[in-house]
Amino acid sequence: MHAKHFVSSAAHGPQAFYSPEDEGKSRGLALLMQAELAAATGETVRTVSPHIAHYLLDHARMPAVTFELRLCQQPT
Repeated sequence: MHAKHFVSSAAHGPQAFYSPEDEGKSRGLALLMQAELAAATGETVRTVSPHIAHYLLDHARMPAVTFELRLCQQPT
């Protein structure tokens, strides 16, 4: 899990990331976990994505998912 600063308030809600090396199982796990998190919290559903450079996902020997839980905005 991680949080990220984002300038625009247009993007919000959690997002799941998975390894493109394990497209089938990791993507399926990401879709399932994202749907469950959205149902439990009422947060916006964002598209799951393989686009993240993450050591854990790059070296996992099993299906793996990481979440970006919040996008933190600062007023300008």
